[in-house]
Amino acid sequence: MAKTLLTTVFFLCVAASSYASPSLRIDKPQHDFGTVTQEDKVEHFFEIENAGDSDLVIEKLVPS
Repeated sequence: MAKTLLTTVFFLCVAASSYASPSLRIDKPQHDFGTVTQEDKVEHFFEIENAGDSDLVIEKLVPS
């Protein structure tokens, strides 16, 4: 009984570790523009990388 239980747990752990998942990586996730007036136009580009092993889908972005 114990051997069957250990075998089942082993295979569940192997299956869970082999599950593919995306992983979002942003080197610098924050940017400070400093003092900006209404007349100023500012922009910043964030480098986003999928460090996982399956497709990463970004469905919604919300500014802070």
